This record gives sequence, structure tokens and C-alpha cells, in this order.
Amino acid sequence: MSKHPVGSLAKSLKRNALLITAACAFSAALIPQSLQASPKTDSIVTFLGGAHAKFVWPRWAWCNENYQPKTKAAAVAEGMSLMLMDTREGTERALATGLKNAGEPRISRSGKWATFTEDKKSYIVDLTTSTPVKKVLLDATTTSAYYYANCWWIDPANGDEYVFATDNTDKGSTAIWRFKVNADGTAGAATKVKINSAAYIVGGISVSADGKKLGAAFPWPDTKILDIATGNLLDRHNGMFGCQPNLAPDNSYRFFHCEDDHLGIMMFGSDLQDNTNWFVNLSINLAGVPNPNKETVMDFMAPRWTNHVQYLTAQCPMGDNFENYCANPNDQSDEGWMNDNGSSLWGLSAASVQKLSLIKVPKFFIGKFAADFKTQEKSIMVGADPRYMQYTGDGWICNGTTYGNPCTTTRALAQNHTAQLPRLSVVRRGSQVIVGTNGIEPVSINVIDSQGSIVKTIVGKNIIDTRGFGTGVYIVSISQGDRRVQVVVSCGR
Repeated sequence: MSKHPVGSLAKSLKRNALLITAACAFSAALIPQSLQASPKTDSIVTFLGGAHAKFVWPRWAWCNENYQPKTKAAAVAEGMSLMLMDTREGTERALATGLKNAGEPRISRSGKWATFTEDKKSYIVDLTTSTPVKKVLLDATTTSAYYYANCWWIDPANGDEYVFATDNTDKGSTAIWRFKVNADGTAGAATKVKINSAAYIVGGISVSADGKKLGAAFPWPDTKILDIATGNLLDRHNGMFGCQPNLAPDNSYRFFHCEDDHLGIMMFGSDLQDNTNWFVNLSINLAGVPNPNKETVMDFMAPRWTNHVQYLTAQCPMGDNFENYCANPNDQSDEGWMNDNGSSLWGLSAASVQKLSLIKVPKFFIGKFAADFKTQEKSIMVGADPRYMQYTGDGWICNGTTYGNPCTTTRALAQNHTAQLPRLSVVRRGSQVIVGTNGIEPVSINVIDSQGSIVKTIVGKNIIDTRGFGTGVYIVSISQGDRRVQVVVSCGR
């Protein structure tokens, strides 16, 4: 990134420069030059306070792009897609298509890999290539004791990445195995994890950053934390059920599992001090659901911590609570909202599909915990569209628990766009931030707040008067045709 000296400030104020006049103190930092953004990813980056992220999740297109429903036979035959959103790339695209199911989608702690399961195989995809291709990582025909990739861990000492995997019987898993993922995406030799219990393991597995603790159900609904060194189990359970347990991705050893009706989660405190826990209602501050009540409250499927302890992902609604229904993600049966109140949705017109309430359509979102982990502070939808059923997935955030410099694993992909994008220079002078685009005249400028809302749009001008802006992080998004560059601006009083 080049910078003009203050003495030459006037020379930079050409029509190719953006002048931000601030009514409050500003600090500005460029998102890396190799960005290829979109309005949707702009909103998510702003929601994350300027951090970049990746998301993977299964999506089933029951409608055509024009909102006209497909026939049920055609939609089922086409199967699911595993979607990827990379905010540095700025696109939402399919990693794999034609899937019968896409279970346990997980992103590695480095952000380089994604894994998912289908039948009795686990697949791996390199997210840093421009044309990702799924490869078999595990297969029950060769490793019958473990073929179900369940979670990732990265060794903080050397950056080696590991997968924890299980088998998958009708009663649950009989053991947990750990193996290193080689640089070419193949599985190394596996080691069996010590567990001082003969109970089946049920539900998702998650591991702390130091690799010392593991969260799971031993068996369902008894959620516990495993000490990997000793094999001993510590109870972390409240209520009748303990679905979808999660251990925090840092070393706080926080823990949560779903509340009995899946209306939120039971959160346990840090440092294993005691069994104190509390309910976190995930319908509160849920994007698109104002003032939750009996009609709008959601139930949730597989809430899961991202690699950042303040953020989780989840699907809503899950199934049958307050008549919010989803079709079965494994066989796309006509159960649930596809057969709403006795009337099938397959015969709807395109106009009717566009009017469907998103309260009832399955969606994939990211939420942020408050600092004390007592509430959900805010949320934003990653996948929400009446044309698609979008199921629970995983998220990776650059400044979360990772290894090395954040976002370096997207560099190879980003280089593909470098030649297409304008370069920026930034100079700050008092309350003014001047962003020069080196000869590229912006066609439009959007200022986006931390909730993902566009608070100001400017066309044909290069000056933004920020008087009236509140304290917080904003993204200034400059567009010309299909090119888009961004500046993250923090405004304080």
C-alpha cells in the first residue's frame, strides 16, 4: 500500500480520490488490495468489525433461480450443494454439487481446508484454490474404525493440522481417533483417543485450542468434557437433553449444549470452575425476527462455535416448533414446511415463493455473543433465501483461533484477482481520510454499518460527510462495474 506524504495532500485531491470528512475521530485501514467483494460480503465483514471470514454450509435448491419451484423429482435428483462464502474472494459458490447429504461441514483452524461427510465417507476440499475439488479423506471400506470427520485442531507449536474422526453406528460412535492431515490433503496415521468410559459418543465433537480438552456427549444426552491426557470425563449438562455439545475454540473451556426445546443454548462458564450455567435465547437479536414472541420465536439446529469464541453459527428453524418447519435434509421428504398446513408448496407460483416468510424458511446465520456470554448481541444471515433450504454449517474468522498470520491461506486465491482490481492509497489528516484509487473513478460509494445496513449511498461524488454517524466500525465500499474495493473505518467519539 502506497501513502502520499502530507505535503502532497492537495495533489491527491483529484476526482479519483474519496474524501471522508469526519465529525469524530477516525482511524482507517485498508482491507488487502486483492479483495474482490460484493454487497453481501461487505455486510458480513462489517458485522465482524472488519475481519474477513469463510463459511461452508449445505444448500438445497427446491426452486429455480427465477423462484419457480422445480418438480419434487427434479429437485431431489439434483441433490444438495456444499456452499462456500469467502469474504476476501467476495463470492458465494458451490464447492460440491449433486450430494445426497453433506454432514458435519467443518473448516480447518487455518482456513485452508473444509471437510464434510456423505454416507460412509469423509471428503476434503482445499479452499485456497480457485477451482476446489473434493477428494476422499476417509472411507469406511479402508478405515472402518473411523471414517466420519468430526472436527479440526491445529497444533500451536508447529501449525500441523489434525482431524478427530469416529465411526457412526445407529447407537453412536464407539471411539474417537485423531490423525494428521498431510500437506496434500491425505490422512496420516491415526491414534485412538483415551476415554475412561465404554459409553457411545453422540453428537458433534469439538476441541480446545491447546488440544487438551474435548467436548461431546458420552452418550446422549449426557454432555461432558474429556481430558484427553487422562481420559477422565467432567459433566457439563443441564436439563433433560444435551444435544449438539460445543467446547469453546480457545482455552477458556467454556461449553454449551442445546436447551431441551432447541430454543437456544445452555452456556457454562470458563476455566472449569464449577457447573454454573445459564440459558442464552438465540431468538433474541436474531436478524429478521423482531421482538420474538410465540409466533416468531425460532428453534435452532446445531449451533456451533466458529474458531472465534465470540461467534457461533446455526440453522433456524430446526423443525417442528411453533409450526416452523423444514424438510428432512437427508431425503428432502415432503415433511415440514414443504407441506405447510396440508397444502404443498411445490405448486406455488414464482410470485408466491418470493412472498414466503423467511421466518419459516431454513436459514444459516452467524451470531455474536455479548462479552459476558449471557446473550446474543447481534446476528446476520449468511444464507437466507426462499428458493433454498440452507442448513447448518461452519464459520472461520481471520482473527479467531488460528495459526500464523490471519488470512494468509487465501493469498493464492486472491492473487487471481489482483490484476483486475484498482489499488488504493490512504492518507489521514486530522479528521479527514483521503482514499485515492489511482485513476479509477468510483461509480458508487456505500457506507455500511456493523449491522450490515447501508447507511449512506453516494453516486458521482467523492466526499462523505460523516456527521451523525455513531461510534462503531463502518465499511466504505467503492464500486466501478464489477470491481469493488473497501476501506474499514472506525469512528469514535
